[in-house]
Amino acid sequence: MPTISSRALYFWAKAILCMVFLGLVIHFPTHAMVVQQKLVAITSDDFPNEEIRLVLDLSEQGDIQGVRLHTYNLKGEKIKDGVPVDPQQILEGGLTLLTKDDYKIVTLKSGSFAIHNGGEIIVDYVKNGIRGTRNNLNVELNRQGDTWKLITPEDGRTITGLHFKSDKLFNKSIGIAQIQIIGEESSTKISDQLAADGRPSCI
Repeated sequence: MPTISSRALYFWAKAILCMVFLGLVIHFPTHAMVVQQKLVAITSDDFPNEEIRLVLDLSEQGDIQGVRLHTYNLKGEKIKDGVPVDPQQILEGGLTLLTKDDYKIVTLKSGSFAIHNGGEIIVDYVKNGIRGTRNNLNVELNRQGDTWKLITPEDGRTITGLHFKSDKLFNKSIGIAQIQIIGEESSTKISDQLAADGRPSCI
């Protein structure tokens, strides 16, 4: 009876292992690495000790495949890791940025948003909670290659921060009186959104 040499056994064992490995790769493909990019920092008079950073999850093609809201303290330490949210939520019902007592204070909405090229973004917010009135600020989500920026529609200036100033009655917040827009040049203020009439006042 012919015998199989140890060298032949080694060869066949190696071949079988390679086939098994290739089968695993085919049935269980590796996931592409997600790149995160900070879009804008959000602060509020109602939450003076926190900063919310809106972060985009980008695919290998640079398209938006998720949106996260990370929370940081004043020392720059992350205190809450944001869960990825489907960006289509901006179109379907709005992405909530700020809440208070389970009430949606600030929401991002859009009627023309696309994951590959952005579009108009509406920052919808409570103007007066007692009267039940809301107001909005229009900005644009703009893609430049693989980089995404939030910009002012009037002059295309980059927005790096939004600060929501509270409207108070008897020292209690009843809504948002003003949105301060922060630009990328040394974090300077570039405009205020006045809740009274909804028109930006450029500085």
